[in-house]
Amino acid sequence: MILINSHFAINKGTTDFFVDFLMRQEKDFYLLKHPFDASEAKNIELFVCKGGEMKIIGKYPKFKLNLLNLFNDFVVSVFVSLKLGNKVTTIIGVGSFNMVPFILTNLFFKRKNVFWGVDYSTRRFGNPVLNFIYQTFETIACKYSNHTISQSPRQEDARIKFHGLKKERSILSSNGIVEIKDFGINKNTEGKEFNLVYIGAITEQHGIVDFVDYFYVKNNLPYKLHIIGSGTETESLKGKILLSQNSERVNYLGYKNQAEIVEYLDKIDGKIFGIAPYSNLYNDHVYYGDSLKLKEYLLYNIPFITSEVTYIPPDLAEFGVIYKDFEDLNDKMLQAEKLNLNINDKNQKLKMHTWDSLLNIIINKINI
Repeated sequence: MILINSHFAINKGTTDFFVDFLMRQEKDFYLLKHPFDASEAKNIELFVCKGGEMKIIGKYPKFKLNLLNLFNDFVVSVFVSLKLGNKVTTIIGVGSFNMVPFILTNLFFKRKNVFWGVDYSTRRFGNPVLNFIYQTFETIACKYSNHTISQSPRQEDARIKFHGLKKERSILSSNGIVEIKDFGINKNTEGKEFNLVYIGAITEQHGIVDFVDYFYVKNNLPYKLHIIGSGTETESLKGKILLSQNSERVNYLGYKNQAEIVEYLDKIDGKIFGIAPYSNLYNDHVYYGDSLKLKEYLLYNIPFITSEVTYIPPDLAEFGVIYKDFEDLNDKMLQAEKLNLNINDKNQKLKMHTWDSLLNIIINKINI
């Protein structure tokens, strides 16, 4: 059987989509869930899924102190590995921290190890000791796993260059979307007001605060900007909006679910572009990752505007505007105004980025 070892957050992530996929395929597997520190969950939980039905078979207490909890996660992973023994034939560790305990215990077992490197950064932690441990775990996971899954060619190149990954053991698979839907939004309207929309987390690395500062505080961009989302930099964003030369042009709406987003976008009178102003000033996590945001904009039939810091899948690059820095984007705004989305072409190419398409390729390559 398969064992998936992963951390979980509130929002649905790669592991959740993979688990859903396996359940639809009626594959049997174990799942060891480690809650992140921000989670309200009090236990690490071990599940077994057979015939499409999931049940819990083990609970292990979670500690409140971050570093102690990381050590506890590692110990629990080792314990579960030894406990399940030869009942498990394939380990899928989501993140190097979740892979290494099973590589160490593989001294006693002949299991296939699959390292799913969902993200990567050369400076993950500000603490040099933690960063060294993280980099060491990446190297162990890359060298001693049968397969390593990277989100982007940038991640793959970094793991080959810095962590000893062999090209023949590498699999590329980006973030996916659930399905292609017809939301009825088509804002390729000539001669109408030009709008910018930001949907997502409000953090330093997502760049929306810097975007508002440059284009609406220091400059007077004439386009209306609609911001949907929440995050650690929400108060900073609100402060920038108050300082902007025309605060009525920036509309901050807070968090909205997908149905509310679709309803709001459909009511905007004019052409819409989705912005993804990612920044690598704070860390390089974004540079190495694969942006789901661009695909979500395209799912809503909205072309994107993003920094070249972002990795853009080559088949989707034609559906947006890519800029070097904010000065460059200032010059490219007219180019953006003239870009119209070919929805049929976009949908055909986006089909290759659905979770079902991506996960079918992965399970065939790792042979589970």
